[in-house]
Amino acid sequence: MSKSGTRVRAVIHNPLYYSVVRQGSETAEFHECMRCQLPVFASATVDEQDYAVINASCVANPRGFGDPVPAFFGAESVEQRAQRRMHNWCLLTQLTVG
Repeated sequence: MSKSGTRVRAVIHNPLYYSVVRQGSETAEFHECMRCQLPVFASATVDEQDYAVINASCVANPRGFGDPVPAFFGAESVEQRAQRRMHNWCLLTQLTVG
C-alpha cells in the first residue's frame, strides 16, 4: 500500500531476521522478515530519490487506505515502472538497520 507524498521511515530492529531480495526486473529491493516469511516493504531509487511501498499485511492499522486493487505490471518498461513509482509510492526518508 502506498499514498503518494507520504513519508516512510523504516527501522529494522533485529538484523538477524532481515533480508533484501531482488526479483524479476531487479529495479526494486524487497525487504523481507525471515522470521514471519513476509516481504514487509519494497523500495526503489528513481532519480536519486528513494521510494517505498508497504505490504498491507504488515500494517497494524491499515484504515485510511482504499480497498486493494489487483494489478499486473509485467508489461511495463523500466521507464514506465520508474514513473509509476515516482507518482504512486511513498517517499522513503530513512532506512535504519540495527
